[in-house]
Amino acid sequence: KGLKNWMLVSNWLSAIGVDPAVVEVAIRSTISKVEDSDVGMVKCGWIMRASAKNFLASLVNPDNGTKVFPSIDTSETLMGYPIKTTSQIPVNLGVGGDETEVYFGDFDEVFIGDAYVLTLASSTEAAYVDAGGTLRSAFQDDLTLMRAISEHDLAPRHDEALAGISGAGWTL
Repeated sequence: KGLKNWMLVSNWLSAIGVDPAVVEVAIRSTISKVEDSDVGMVKCGWIMRASAKNFLASLVNPDNGTKVFPSIDTSETLMGYPIKTTSQIPVNLGVGGDETEVYFGDFDEVFIGDAYVLTLASSTEAAYVDAGGTLRSAFQDDLTLMRAISEHDLAPRHDEALAGISGAGWTL
């Protein structure tokens, strides 16, 4: 289902632009959404694409030329909370294809479920499509195809523990 689909609709801020003052308000609002919902704030943090992190690190206050979020470069934190990056978050969302997503949450409230069951199957009659787009028959090619299925899931204890931002132009 993914983190975004678990969070409350009201905890998602959409299409925030690149103005430093607007970005800072969005970051603070995202933290407030979680903090105001009375979760423990035990293991809070950010998840974002590396390019979004670098965009935020590059923001400069137009009045005095200082960095808006200097802690990103010095301690890999944003507003006191650690940042984790992943390439699993897209950078081509939105109408202009330049939006990405930034997630904040109390990850002490997020659980990973594992069924601890591995289902195995094999077949000498099955078929598959190879990387070149050709249909390959296990029987004709004298192959045995194997499949392994393991079941995992992720869910928050409280949906209020998650919030996020869709940042338009937040990539470098």
